Amino acid sequence: IYISGARHAVFQVAWGQTNEPAAVAGTPDVPGSGTSLKDPRGVAVDGSGRVYVADRGNHRLVVFGPQGKLVAQIPVEWPDQVVLKPRSDVLYVTAGFGQMRLLKFAGLQVLKPAAEMPLQVSQPLMAIDAQAEDPALIIANVQQPGGDAAVIRVEDRGSEFRRLGEVAKCSPPFAPFLMGADRANEWIYAYPHMGVSGGYARIDGRTGRRESVNIP
Repeated sequence: IYISGARHAVFQVAWGQTNEPAAVAGTPDVPGSGTSLKDPRGVAVDGSGRVYVADRGNHRLVVFGPQGKLVAQIPVEWPDQVVLKPRSDVLYVTAGFGQMRLLKFAGLQVLKPAAEMPLQVSQPLMAIDAQAEDPALIIANVQQPGGDAAVIRVEDRGSEFRRLGEVAKCSPPFAPFLMGADRANEWIYAYPHMGVSGGYARIDGRTGRRESVNIP
């Protein structure tokens, strides 16, 4: 599993591991640009072992090879989360300060978004339904007209996004700080509330179901 956070680096961790996690991107506790990171947020990994990082403080989406070499970057203002569409070069990114936007990039060489959609959310949590014939995005904490937050499903229609409705309500209010993702099982691991200690949450990326989990 890959974890990013306040130490300006991305770490690879195995469940049950007791030794110090190894940094696979960035230099721990040393913010910077180039091959360094500054306030990295969401992380994704493709089938070739490349690591995609929402490098929020440097306003870019950055990609590292399996050996930690910088291989690509896309300028994005305040990126927060990133997921990859299976069996394609498509990237989905949430970005913004305050109110977020959902962006689609059609590959690492395409610097302009192919589609955009505003999100009524300041702290989104995003996953993809990889089991569907045409994978849909799952986005949590989106504010609904009645004032409640919800997990919604979003369809990629090429040059635009379309909301497909709610997967589940987010009640009580849930503002997670993403720790990492188990893409093989479509699980998302997070702190239940950013800045609040005590307990962790595991979210099913297919259904939006949330449960408490103990992480030593």
